[in-house]
Amino acid sequence: LKWTFFAAQAAAKAMTEGGSIINISSRSGSQPNPMTGQYGAAKAGVENLTATMAVEWGHRNIRVNAIAPGFFESEMTDTYQPGYLDSQMPRVLLGRTGHGEELAATAIWLSSAAAGYVTGQTLPVDGGITVT
Repeated sequence: LKWTFFAAQAAAKAMTEGGSIINISSRSGSQPNPMTGQYGAAKAGVENLTATMAVEWGHRNIRVNAIAPGFFESEMTDTYQPGYLDSQMPRVLLGRTGHGEELAATAIWLSSAAAGYVTGQTLPVDGGITVT
């Protein structure tokens, strides 16, 4: 959480004509995830920090949003207990893990003029797991 704060502060300082900051949260920031309470608490902090920065910097035309990925193929998912990811897939409406290109496309959209009226939001990119 501390480094998210410092990095966003440095970015905002350099944005003399506005811009877009995208923080990374997790579905654990808004939903309980047993055995990882410290991680979830930090991600909940990222989501609150995102909204707070949007309020503080909106007058400077700086948009601040967060992406909350679900299960994506990554080094992190490679460390899960055997069978854990398979046990979670029935809750993922799309029935699969995400791909990096899908996460990148979300970040590109949030950075673009197409999302020019979006700020202070945390966007779940999770195949629908947060609604199950």
